[in-house]
Amino acid sequence: MRFAAAVAVVACLRHPALGALASDEAPRRALTASIKEGSYTVLLTSAPAAAADASGTSASVMAAQLEATTKTLNAMHGITVKKSLPKIGVIVVDGPPNSAANIKKAAGPNVEAVVPSFVFKAPALAFEPASRREIATNINSAEKSKSESNLRGKRVLVEPDLTPLQWSRKAIKVDRAAKAGLKGGGKRPARVAIIDGGFWLDHPAIARYNRELSFNFVPREKLMFNPALTEGGTGKGLDLSHGTHTASIVGGADLGGQGTIGVAPEAELVLLKVLSEETGSGYDYNILAAIIYATTIKADIINMSLGVTLDMRGVEGEYTAADVQYTKRIWSQAVKDAYNSGVTIVGAAGEGDKSINMDKASYLVDFPTSVPYVVGVSATGPVFWGRDQSTPLDKLAVYSYYGSKVIDFAAPGGNTKVLVTHPNAQCSYKLNAETTVDLACRRFDYVVSACCGPQALFPLDAYGFKTRYGWLAGTSMASPHVAGVAALIVGKAGRRVPPQELLGYLKQCTNDIGDAGKDAKYGFGRINAGKVVDLKIRPWWDTLVECQSSSWLLGARFD
Repeated sequence: MRFAAAVAVVACLRHPALGALASDEAPRRALTASIKEGSYTVLLTSAPAAAADASGTSASVMAAQLEATTKTLNAMHGITVKKSLPKIGVIVVDGPPNSAANIKKAAGPNVEAVVPSFVFKAPALAFEPASRREIATNINSAEKSKSESNLRGKRVLVEPDLTPLQWSRKAIKVDRAAKAGLKGGGKRPARVAIIDGGFWLDHPAIARYNRELSFNFVPREKLMFNPALTEGGTGKGLDLSHGTHTASIVGGADLGGQGTIGVAPEAELVLLKVLSEETGSGYDYNILAAIIYATTIKADIINMSLGVTLDMRGVEGEYTAADVQYTKRIWSQAVKDAYNSGVTIVGAAGEGDKSINMDKASYLVDFPTSVPYVVGVSATGPVFWGRDQSTPLDKLAVYSYYGSKVIDFAAPGGNTKVLVTHPNAQCSYKLNAETTVDLACRRFDYVVSACCGPQALFPLDAYGFKTRYGWLAGTSMASPHVAGVAALIVGKAGRRVPPQELLGYLKQCTNDIGDAGKDAKYGFGRINAGKVVDLKIRPWWDTLVECQSSSWLLGARFD
Protein backbone atom coordinates (compact mmCIF):
# COMPACT_ATOMS: atom_id res chain seq x y z
CA MET A 1 0.00 0.00 0.00
CA ARG A 2 1.39 3.42 -0.91
CA PHE A 3 0.18 6.67 0.57
CA ALA A 4 1.26 9.24 -1.99
CA ALA A 5 0.86 13.00 -1.99
CA ALA A 6 0.63 14.84 -5.30
CA VAL A 7 3.29 17.41 -6.09
CA ALA A 8 1.44 20.70 -6.33
CA VAL A 9 2.04 24.36 -5.70
CA VAL A 10 0.37 25.32 -2.43
CA ALA A 11 -1.90 28.32 -2.67
CA CYS A 12 -1.66 30.89 0.10
CA LEU A 13 -4.06 32.91 2.18
CA ARG A 14 -2.80 36.31 3.28
CA HIS A 15 -3.82 37.58 6.67
CA PRO A 16 -3.14 41.18 7.70
CA ALA A 17 0.32 41.50 9.25
CA LEU A 18 0.90 37.77 8.96
CA GLY A 19 2.19 37.18 5.45
CA ALA A 20 1.62 34.13 3.27
CA LEU A 21 0.76 30.87 4.98
CA ALA A 22 0.80 27.35 3.63
CA SER A 23 -1.97 24.87 4.34
CA ASP A 24 -0.01 22.93 6.92
CA GLU A 25 1.75 25.80 8.63
CA ALA A 26 1.39 26.70 12.26
CA PRO A 27 -1.21 29.11 13.63
CA ARG A 28 -0.07 32.72 13.48
CA ARG A 29 -0.91 35.61 15.76
CA ALA A 30 -1.07 39.19 14.55
CA LEU A 31 1.07 41.59 16.55
CA THR A 32 -1.70 44.14 16.14
CA ALA A 33 -4.48 41.96 17.43
CA SER A 34 -8.04 42.39 16.28
CA ILE A 35 -10.95 43.21 18.55
CA LYS A 36 -14.58 42.20 18.33
CA GLU A 37 -16.17 45.44 17.24
CA GLY A 38 -19.08 46.41 19.45
CA SER A 39 -18.23 43.91 22.20
CA TYR A 40 -16.94 45.03 25.60
CA THR A 41 -15.73 43.50 28.83
CA VAL A 42 -16.93 45.44 31.88
CA LEU A 43 -14.71 45.10 34.97
CA LEU A 44 -16.41 45.79 38.30
CA THR A 45 -14.67 47.73 41.05
CA SER A 46 -15.29 44.79 43.40
CA ALA A 47 -13.36 42.45 41.09
CA PRO A 48 -10.40 41.00 43.00
CA ALA A 49 -7.05 42.50 42.04
CA ALA A 50 -4.64 40.26 40.14
CA ALA A 51 -2.39 39.93 43.17
CA ALA A 52 -5.23 39.06 45.53
CA ASP A 53 -7.16 35.85 46.01
CA ALA A 54 -10.80 35.72 45.01
CA SER A 55 -11.62 35.13 48.68
CA GLY A 56 -10.26 38.60 49.41
CA THR A 57 -13.44 40.20 48.03
CA SER A 58 -16.75 39.73 49.79
CA ALA A 59 -19.02 37.50 47.73
CA SER A 60 -22.01 39.55 48.84
CA VAL A 61 -20.39 42.79 47.66
CA MET A 62 -19.55 41.20 44.31
CA ALA A 63 -23.07 39.82 43.91
CA ALA A 64 -24.66 43.17 44.77
CA GLN A 65 -22.47 45.05 42.30
CA LEU A 66 -23.08 42.44 39.62
CA GLU A 67 -26.85 42.65 40.02
CA ALA A 68 -26.96 46.45 40.13
CA THR A 69 -24.60 46.92 37.20
CA THR A 70 -26.38 44.33 35.07
CA LYS A 71 -29.67 46.12 35.70
CA THR A 72 -28.12 49.46 34.75
CA LEU A 73 -26.54 48.09 31.59
CA ASN A 74 -29.74 46.38 30.48
CA ALA A 75 -31.57 49.71 30.83
CA MET A 76 -29.11 51.48 28.51
CA HIS A 77 -30.25 52.07 24.95
CA GLY A 78 -28.37 49.87 22.47
CA ILE A 79 -26.62 47.81 25.15
CA THR A 80 -27.17 44.04 25.51
CA VAL A 81 -25.72 42.03 28.37
CA LYS A 82 -24.30 38.83 26.84
CA LYS A 83 -22.91 37.02 29.87
CA SER A 84 -21.41 37.55 33.29
CA LEU A 85 -18.43 35.92 34.97
CA PRO A 86 -19.07 36.52 38.68
CA LYS A 87 -15.96 34.65 39.74
CA ILE A 88 -13.74 37.41 38.33
CA GLY A 89 -16.14 40.36 38.47
CA VAL A 90 -16.76 40.70 34.74
CA ILE A 91 -19.82 41.44 32.61
CA VAL A 92 -19.72 41.09 28.81
CA VAL A 93 -21.93 43.41 26.75
CA ASP A 94 -22.61 44.25 23.12
CA GLY A 95 -23.09 47.86 22.11
CA PRO A 96 -22.36 50.47 19.46
CA PRO A 97 -18.77 50.78 18.20
CA ASN A 98 -16.46 53.11 20.16
CA SER A 99 -18.82 53.33 23.12
CA ALA A 100 -16.58 52.04 25.92
CA ALA A 101 -16.28 55.47 27.56
CA ASN A 102 -20.04 56.04 27.40
CA ILE A 103 -20.75 52.64 28.93
CA LYS A 104 -18.36 53.29 31.82
CA LYS A 105 -19.84 56.72 32.49
CA ALA A 106 -23.42 55.51 32.40
CA ALA A 107 -22.75 52.40 34.49
CA GLY A 108 -21.55 54.51 37.40
CA PRO A 109 -19.09 53.94 40.24
CA ASN A 110 -19.46 50.16 40.26
CA VAL A 111 -17.44 49.92 37.02
CA GLU A 112 -13.66 50.28 37.10
CA ALA A 113 -12.98 49.78 33.39
CA VAL A 114 -14.59 48.91 30.06
CA VAL A 115 -12.24 47.26 27.56
CA PRO A 116 -12.77 45.77 24.10
CA SER A 117 -13.23 42.01 23.70
CA PHE A 118 -10.16 40.56 22.01
CA VAL A 119 -10.14 37.92 19.30
CA PHE A 120 -8.01 34.82 19.88
CA LYS A 121 -6.78 32.98 16.82
CA ALA A 122 -7.11 29.47 15.55
CA PRO A 123 -4.86 28.30 12.66
CA ALA A 124 -4.74 30.53 9.60
CA LEU A 125 -5.00 27.85 6.94
CA ALA A 126 -4.96 28.03 3.15
CA PHE A 127 -5.93 25.45 0.60
CA GLU A 128 -5.20 24.60 -2.99
CA PRO A 129 -7.66 25.88 -5.60
CA ALA A 130 -10.39 23.41 -6.52
CA SER A 131 -8.79 22.74 -9.90
CA ARG A 132 -5.57 21.63 -8.21
CA ARG A 133 -7.54 19.43 -5.82
CA GLU A 134 -9.22 17.75 -8.77
CA ILE A 135 -5.86 17.13 -10.43
CA ALA A 136 -4.49 15.67 -7.20
CA THR A 137 -7.52 13.41 -6.95
CA ASN A 138 -7.04 12.08 -10.47
CA ILE A 139 -3.31 11.50 -10.07
CA ASN A 140 -3.71 9.57 -6.84
CA SER A 141 -6.95 7.66 -7.40
CA ALA A 142 -5.19 4.31 -7.40
CA GLU A 143 -3.27 5.03 -4.21
CA LYS A 144 -6.35 6.37 -2.43
CA SER A 145 -8.42 3.31 -3.23
CA LYS A 146 -5.79 1.18 -1.54
CA SER A 147 -5.89 3.28 1.62
CA GLU A 148 -9.63 2.81 2.15
CA SER A 149 -11.08 -0.12 4.05
CA ASN A 150 -13.46 -2.66 2.63
CA LEU A 151 -16.84 -1.09 3.29
CA ARG A 152 -18.34 -2.95 6.25
CA GLY A 153 -21.23 -1.15 7.93
CA LYS A 154 -20.08 2.40 8.49
CA ARG A 155 -17.38 3.83 6.25
CA VAL A 156 -14.33 3.42 8.47
CA LEU A 157 -10.79 3.93 7.31
CA VAL A 158 -8.35 1.20 8.23
CA GLU A 159 -5.35 3.22 9.30
CA PRO A 160 -1.82 1.83 9.28
CA ASP A 161 0.37 2.09 12.37
CA LEU A 162 1.65 5.67 12.14
CA THR A 163 3.69 5.62 15.36
CA PRO A 164 6.99 5.19 13.46
CA LEU A 165 6.30 8.65 12.00
CA GLN A 166 5.87 10.13 15.48
CA TRP A 167 9.41 11.44 15.88
CA SER A 168 7.95 13.52 18.72
CA ARG A 169 7.44 10.36 20.81
CA LYS A 170 11.08 9.46 20.32
CA ALA A 171 12.23 12.98 21.15
CA ILE A 172 10.58 12.98 24.57
CA LYS A 173 10.96 9.24 25.31
CA VAL A 174 7.23 8.50 25.59
CA ASP A 175 7.75 4.79 24.95
CA ARG A 176 9.82 4.44 28.12
CA ALA A 177 6.91 5.77 30.20
CA ALA A 178 4.41 3.59 28.34
CA LYS A 179 6.47 0.43 28.87
CA ALA A 180 6.52 1.23 32.60
CA GLY A 181 2.71 1.37 32.56
CA LEU A 182 2.52 5.17 32.84
CA LYS A 183 -0.24 6.30 30.50
CA GLY A 184 -2.11 8.95 32.50
CA GLY A 185 -4.66 6.47 33.83
CA GLY A 186 -4.67 4.20 36.85
CA LYS A 187 -6.80 4.36 39.96
CA ARG A 188 -7.36 8.09 39.39
CA PRO A 189 -6.84 9.13 35.76
CA ALA A 190 -5.60 12.63 35.08
CA ARG A 191 -8.39 14.96 33.92
CA VAL A 192 -7.18 17.22 31.10
CA ALA A 193 -9.35 20.03 29.74
CA ILE A 194 -8.64 20.88 26.10
CA ILE A 195 -9.69 24.49 25.41
CA ASP A 196 -9.72 24.73 21.62
CA GLY A 197 -11.94 24.58 18.54
CA GLY A 198 -14.53 21.98 17.56
CA PHE A 199 -13.71 18.28 17.80
CA TRP A 200 -14.35 15.20 15.69
CA LEU A 201 -16.13 13.40 18.53
CA ASP A 202 -16.37 10.21 16.49
CA HIS A 203 -12.64 9.98 15.87
CA PRO A 204 -11.41 6.75 17.47
CA ALA A 205 -8.42 8.59 18.94
CA ILE A 206 -10.59 10.78 21.20
CA ALA A 207 -13.96 9.01 21.15
CA ARG A 208 -13.70 8.07 24.84
CA TYR A 209 -13.79 11.76 25.92
CA ASN A 210 -15.91 12.69 28.94
CA ARG A 211 -19.32 13.30 27.38
CA GLU A 212 -20.91 14.54 30.58
CA LEU A 213 -18.39 17.31 31.27
CA SER A 214 -17.35 18.40 27.77
CA PHE A 215 -19.01 21.66 26.71
CA ASN A 216 -19.41 24.10 23.82
CA PHE A 217 -19.02 27.83 24.53
CA VAL A 218 -19.59 29.05 20.96
CA PRO A 219 -23.17 30.27 20.28
CA ARG A 220 -25.05 28.64 17.39
CA GLU A 221 -22.40 25.93 16.99
CA LYS A 222 -21.93 22.49 18.48
CA LEU A 223 -19.05 20.72 20.18
CA MET A 224 -18.77 18.47 17.11
CA PHE A 225 -16.63 19.97 14.38
CA ASN A 226 -18.74 21.09 11.42
CA PRO A 227 -16.77 21.40 8.17
CA ALA A 228 -19.70 23.10 6.45
CA LEU A 229 -19.12 26.20 8.60
CA THR A 230 -15.46 26.66 7.71
CA GLU A 231 -14.10 29.56 5.69
CA GLY A 232 -17.00 31.83 6.55
CA GLY A 233 -19.64 29.16 5.97
CA THR A 234 -18.39 28.13 2.53
CA GLY A 235 -17.04 24.77 3.67
CA LYS A 236 -13.76 25.44 1.84
CA GLY A 237 -11.86 24.92 5.08
CA LEU A 238 -12.55 21.22 4.67
CA ASP A 239 -12.48 19.01 7.76
CA LEU A 240 -9.20 19.80 9.53
CA SER A 241 -9.93 20.09 13.26
CA HIS A 242 -7.23 21.84 15.29
CA GLY A 243 -8.94 20.74 18.51
CA THR A 244 -8.88 17.07 17.52
CA HIS A 245 -5.17 17.36 16.68
CA THR A 246 -4.19 18.87 20.04
CA ALA A 247 -6.47 16.59 22.07
CA SER A 248 -5.01 13.54 20.35
CA ILE A 249 -1.45 14.68 21.11
CA VAL A 250 -2.35 14.83 24.80
CA GLY A 251 -4.41 11.67 25.12
CA GLY A 252 -5.04 9.96 21.81
CA ALA A 253 -6.02 6.35 22.42
CA ASP A 254 -3.82 3.36 21.68
CA LEU A 255 -5.84 1.69 18.92
CA GLY A 256 -3.73 -1.43 18.74
CA GLY A 257 -1.55 -0.66 15.77
CA GLN A 258 -3.69 1.90 13.95
CA GLY A 259 -2.95 5.62 13.74
CA THR A 260 -0.97 7.52 16.35
CA ILE A 261 -0.84 7.35 20.16
CA GLY A 262 -1.03 10.31 22.54
CA VAL A 263 1.46 11.05 25.29
CA ALA A 264 -1.08 10.03 27.97
CA PRO A 265 -3.51 7.70 26.16
CA GLU A 266 -5.43 6.78 29.33
CA ALA A 267 -5.96 10.33 30.58
CA GLU A 268 -9.53 11.62 30.78
CA LEU A 269 -10.19 14.27 28.13
CA VAL A 270 -12.70 17.07 28.70
CA LEU A 271 -13.26 18.89 25.41
CA LEU A 272 -14.16 22.58 25.65
CA LYS A 273 -14.93 24.44 22.43
CA VAL A 274 -14.19 28.19 22.37
CA LEU A 275 -13.07 28.71 18.75
CA SER A 276 -15.61 28.94 15.95
CA GLU A 277 -15.38 26.92 12.74
CA GLU A 278 -16.99 29.79 10.84
CA THR A 279 -14.55 32.51 11.88
CA GLY A 280 -11.53 30.39 12.80
CA SER A 281 -11.21 32.37 16.02
CA GLY A 282 -12.80 32.95 19.41
CA TYR A 283 -13.39 35.67 21.97
CA ASP A 284 -11.47 36.14 25.18
CA TYR A 285 -14.56 36.09 27.38
CA ASN A 286 -15.50 32.60 26.19
CA ILE A 287 -11.96 31.39 26.87
CA LEU A 288 -12.11 32.90 30.36
CA ALA A 289 -15.46 31.18 30.91
CA ALA A 290 -13.89 27.88 29.85
CA ILE A 291 -11.01 28.34 32.32
CA ILE A 292 -13.49 29.04 35.12
CA TYR A 293 -15.58 26.02 34.09
CA ALA A 294 -12.54 23.73 33.95
CA THR A 295 -11.63 24.92 37.45
CA THR A 296 -15.14 24.18 38.70
CA ILE A 297 -15.10 20.60 37.38
CA LYS A 298 -11.71 20.04 39.02
CA ALA A 299 -9.61 19.52 35.93
CA ASP A 300 -6.03 18.67 36.81
CA ILE A 301 -4.57 20.29 33.70
CA ILE A 302 -5.77 22.75 31.07
CA ASN A 303 -4.17 22.89 27.63
CA MET A 304 -4.58 26.09 25.62
CA SER A 305 -3.17 25.91 22.11
CA LEU A 306 -4.45 29.35 21.19
CA GLY A 307 -3.57 32.93 21.88
CA VAL A 308 -3.14 36.54 20.93
CA THR A 309 -0.16 38.90 21.15
CA LEU A 310 -0.89 42.50 22.15
CA ASP A 311 1.20 45.67 22.04
CA MET A 312 1.20 47.08 25.57
CA ARG A 313 1.62 50.58 24.12
CA GLY A 314 -1.76 50.21 22.44
CA VAL A 315 -2.71 50.33 18.78
CA GLU A 316 -4.47 53.38 17.43
CA GLY A 317 -8.05 52.67 16.46
CA GLU A 318 -8.00 49.23 18.10
CA TYR A 319 -7.11 49.35 21.79
CA THR A 320 -5.22 51.44 24.35
CA ALA A 321 -2.34 50.69 26.70
CA ALA A 322 -4.83 50.76 29.57
CA ASP A 323 -6.99 48.17 27.77
CA VAL A 324 -4.01 45.80 27.70
CA GLN A 325 -3.27 46.30 31.40
CA TYR A 326 -6.88 45.71 32.44
CA THR A 327 -7.13 42.68 30.15
CA LYS A 328 -4.03 41.20 31.73
CA ARG A 329 -5.52 41.82 35.17
CA ILE A 330 -8.73 40.04 34.20
CA TRP A 331 -6.80 37.08 32.81
CA SER A 332 -4.47 36.98 35.79
CA GLN A 333 -7.39 36.64 38.18
CA ALA A 334 -8.99 33.77 36.24
CA VAL A 335 -5.66 31.97 35.96
CA LYS A 336 -4.69 32.52 39.58
CA ASP A 337 -8.07 31.26 40.75
CA ALA A 338 -7.46 28.09 38.72
CA TYR A 339 -3.95 27.81 40.17
CA ASN A 340 -5.22 28.22 43.75
CA SER A 341 -7.87 25.58 43.02
CA GLY A 342 -5.29 23.00 41.96
CA VAL A 343 -5.36 23.41 38.18
CA THR A 344 -2.17 23.61 36.12
CA ILE A 345 -2.54 25.64 32.90
CA VAL A 346 -0.23 24.91 29.97
CA GLY A 347 -0.19 27.38 27.08
CA ALA A 348 1.38 27.67 23.63
CA ALA A 349 3.89 30.46 23.13
CA GLY A 350 3.30 33.06 20.45
CA GLU A 351 4.53 32.48 16.93
CA GLY A 352 4.99 34.29 13.66
CA ASP A 353 6.79 34.33 10.33
CA LYS A 354 10.01 34.28 12.35
CA SER A 355 11.08 33.87 15.97
CA ILE A 356 10.78 36.87 18.26
CA ASN A 357 12.74 37.28 21.49
CA MET A 358 10.04 38.57 23.83
CA ASP A 359 12.70 39.79 26.26
CA LYS A 360 13.89 42.28 23.64
CA ALA A 361 10.39 43.02 22.34
CA SER A 362 9.35 43.96 25.86
CA TYR A 363 6.39 45.97 24.59
CA LEU A 364 4.62 42.76 23.54
CA VAL A 365 2.29 40.85 25.83
CA ASP A 366 1.45 37.29 24.82
CA PHE A 367 -1.76 35.69 26.04
CA PRO A 368 -1.84 33.27 27.69
CA THR A 369 1.90 32.76 28.27
CA SER A 370 2.64 36.26 29.63
CA VAL A 371 0.09 35.68 32.39
CA PRO A 372 1.62 34.54 35.71
CA TYR A 373 1.03 30.87 36.61
CA VAL A 374 0.66 29.78 32.98
CA VAL A 375 3.29 27.24 31.89
CA GLY A 376 4.61 28.59 28.58
CA VAL A 377 5.90 26.23 25.90
CA SER A 378 8.13 26.88 22.89
CA ALA A 379 8.35 24.52 19.90
CA THR A 380 11.16 22.28 18.69
CA GLY A 381 11.49 19.96 15.71
CA PRO A 382 13.80 18.31 13.17
CA VAL A 383 14.90 19.48 9.74
CA PHE A 384 14.62 16.94 6.89
CA TRP A 385 13.59 14.04 9.14
CA GLY A 386 12.01 12.47 6.05
CA ARG A 387 15.47 12.03 4.53
CA ASP A 388 17.42 11.22 7.68
CA GLN A 389 15.71 9.84 10.80
CA SER A 390 18.91 10.36 12.80
CA THR A 391 18.74 14.13 12.38
CA PRO A 392 18.57 16.14 15.65
CA LEU A 393 15.01 16.56 16.92
CA ASP A 394 15.49 19.53 19.22
CA LYS A 395 16.08 22.54 16.99
CA LEU A 396 14.06 25.56 18.06
CA ALA A 397 11.29 25.98 15.49
CA VAL A 398 11.84 28.93 13.19
CA TYR A 399 8.43 30.41 14.04
CA SER A 400 8.48 30.02 17.84
CA TYR A 401 8.52 33.08 20.06
CA TYR A 402 10.74 32.80 23.10
CA GLY A 403 11.88 34.74 26.16
CA SER A 404 12.50 34.28 29.86
CA LYS A 405 9.14 35.90 30.66
CA VAL A 406 7.07 33.51 28.56
CA ILE A 407 8.89 30.16 28.21
CA ASP A 408 9.17 27.49 30.90
CA PHE A 409 9.62 24.37 28.75
CA ALA A 410 10.17 23.34 25.15
CA ALA A 411 8.43 20.45 23.40
CA PRO A 412 7.98 18.98 19.92
CA GLY A 413 5.90 21.27 17.74
CA GLY A 414 7.44 20.61 14.35
CA ASN A 415 9.81 22.70 12.26
CA THR A 416 8.92 24.61 9.10
CA LYS A 417 12.43 25.40 7.89
CA VAL A 418 12.20 23.01 4.92
CA LEU A 419 8.99 24.76 3.85
CA VAL A 420 11.15 27.83 3.21
CA THR A 421 14.34 26.23 1.94
CA HIS A 422 13.06 23.23 -0.06
CA PRO A 423 9.26 23.55 -0.38
CA ASN A 424 8.95 21.09 -3.27
CA ALA A 425 11.31 18.38 -2.01
CA GLN A 426 9.69 14.95 -1.81
CA CYS A 427 10.43 12.17 0.70
CA SER A 428 9.26 8.59 1.27
CA TYR A 429 9.02 6.51 4.43
CA LYS A 430 8.40 2.76 4.39
CA LEU A 431 6.10 1.95 7.29
CA ASN A 432 6.11 -1.78 6.61
CA ALA A 433 6.39 -4.26 3.74
CA GLU A 434 3.02 -3.18 2.32
CA THR A 435 2.85 0.54 3.13
CA THR A 436 5.00 3.46 2.05
CA VAL A 437 4.16 7.10 2.77
CA ASP A 438 5.13 9.64 0.10
CA LEU A 439 4.93 13.27 1.21
CA ALA A 440 6.58 16.63 0.76
CA CYS A 441 9.68 16.41 2.94
CA ARG A 442 8.58 19.38 5.03
CA ARG A 443 5.55 17.49 6.33
CA PHE A 444 7.64 14.75 7.94
CA ASP A 445 9.12 17.49 10.15
CA TYR A 446 5.64 18.30 11.51
CA VAL A 447 3.68 16.54 14.24
CA VAL A 448 1.30 13.82 13.07
CA SER A 449 -1.89 13.33 15.06
CA ALA A 450 -5.63 12.78 14.62
CA CYS A 451 -7.24 15.61 12.70
CA CYS A 452 -10.05 14.93 10.36
CA GLY A 453 -13.50 13.59 9.56
CA PRO A 454 -14.63 10.28 8.07
CA GLN A 455 -14.42 11.64 4.52
CA ALA A 456 -10.81 12.74 5.10
CA LEU A 457 -11.29 15.86 2.97
CA PHE A 458 -8.25 17.77 4.21
CA PRO A 459 -5.83 14.84 3.83
CA LEU A 460 -7.15 14.18 0.32
CA ASP A 461 -6.60 17.83 -0.51
CA ALA A 462 -3.19 18.15 1.13
CA TYR A 463 -1.68 14.69 0.71
CA GLY A 464 -3.66 12.99 -2.02
CA PHE A 465 -4.74 10.00 0.09
CA LYS A 466 -7.40 9.23 2.68
CA THR A 467 -6.52 9.21 6.36
CA ARG A 468 -8.05 10.76 9.48
CA TYR A 469 -4.60 11.82 10.65
CA GLY A 470 -2.59 14.85 9.60
CA TRP A 471 0.73 16.65 9.91
CA LEU A 472 0.71 20.13 11.50
CA ALA A 473 3.37 22.37 13.01
CA GLY A 474 3.17 25.04 15.66
CA THR A 475 3.52 25.89 19.30
CA SER A 476 -0.07 24.62 19.31
CA MET A 477 1.42 21.14 18.91
CA ALA A 478 4.17 21.72 21.51
CA SER A 479 1.91 22.72 24.39
CA PRO A 480 -0.12 19.45 24.46
CA HIS A 481 3.09 17.43 24.73
CA VAL A 482 3.81 19.18 28.04
CA ALA A 483 0.19 18.80 29.13
CA GLY A 484 0.47 15.10 28.29
CA VAL A 485 3.59 14.66 30.43
CA ALA A 486 1.82 16.51 33.26
CA ALA A 487 -1.01 13.97 32.89
CA LEU A 488 1.49 11.10 33.20
CA ILE A 489 2.69 12.60 36.48
CA VAL A 490 -0.83 13.02 37.86
CA GLY A 491 -1.70 9.47 36.79
CA LYS A 492 1.40 8.15 38.54
CA ALA A 493 0.54 10.10 41.71
CA GLY A 494 -3.03 8.78 41.70
CA ARG A 495 -4.27 12.03 43.23
CA ARG A 496 -4.64 15.73 42.52
CA VAL A 497 -1.21 17.29 42.32
CA PRO A 498 -1.10 20.99 43.28
CA PRO A 499 0.32 23.16 40.50
CA GLN A 500 3.41 24.24 42.40
CA GLU A 501 4.22 20.59 43.10
CA LEU A 502 3.43 19.48 39.54
CA LEU A 503 5.61 22.24 38.12
CA GLY A 504 8.49 21.01 40.23
CA TYR A 505 8.05 17.48 38.86
CA LEU A 506 7.91 18.80 35.29
CA LYS A 507 11.18 20.59 35.91
CA GLN A 508 12.74 17.23 36.83
CA CYS A 509 11.39 15.69 33.60
CA THR A 510 13.45 17.67 31.11
CA ASN A 511 16.65 17.63 29.10
CA ASP A 512 18.65 20.83 29.40
CA ILE A 513 19.31 21.37 25.71
CA GLY A 514 19.98 25.10 25.66
CA ASP A 515 22.23 27.26 27.82
CA ALA A 516 22.89 25.72 31.21
CA GLY A 517 19.95 26.18 33.53
CA LYS A 518 16.85 28.10 32.58
CA ASP A 519 17.22 29.92 29.26
CA ALA A 520 15.03 32.07 27.07
CA LYS A 521 14.50 29.54 24.26
CA TYR A 522 13.91 26.25 26.05
CA GLY A 523 13.07 27.35 29.59
CA PHE A 524 14.13 24.60 31.97
CA GLY A 525 14.59 22.28 29.02
CA ARG A 526 12.83 20.11 26.49
CA ILE A 527 10.22 17.98 28.24
CA ASN A 528 11.04 14.27 28.73
CA ALA A 529 8.17 11.85 29.39
CA GLY A 530 10.60 8.99 30.03
CA LYS A 531 11.87 10.65 33.19
CA VAL A 532 8.43 10.36 34.78
CA VAL A 533 9.39 6.73 35.40
CA ASP A 534 12.13 7.84 37.81
CA LEU A 535 10.12 10.50 39.67
CA LYS A 536 9.69 10.10 43.40
CA ILE A 537 6.15 11.30 43.99
CA ARG A 538 5.36 12.67 47.43
CA PRO A 539 2.57 10.78 49.28
CA TRP A 540 -0.66 12.71 49.65
CA TRP A 541 -0.21 13.34 53.38
CA ASP A 542 3.10 15.04 52.70
CA THR A 543 1.37 17.64 50.53
CA LEU A 544 -0.76 19.03 53.36
CA VAL A 545 2.07 21.35 54.36
CA GLU A 546 3.17 23.29 51.29
CA CYS A 547 6.20 25.51 50.88
CA GLN A 548 5.59 29.17 51.66
CA SER A 549 6.79 30.14 48.19
CA SER A 550 6.89 28.25 44.93
CA SER A 551 9.57 30.52 43.45
CA TRP A 552 12.22 27.86 43.98
CA LEU A 553 10.34 25.63 41.55
CA LEU A 554 10.15 27.71 38.42
CA GLY A 555 11.52 31.15 39.13
CA ALA A 556 10.06 34.61 39.44
CA ARG A 557 7.38 34.08 36.75
CA PHE A 558 5.46 32.01 39.28
CA ASP A 559 5.88 34.21 42.35
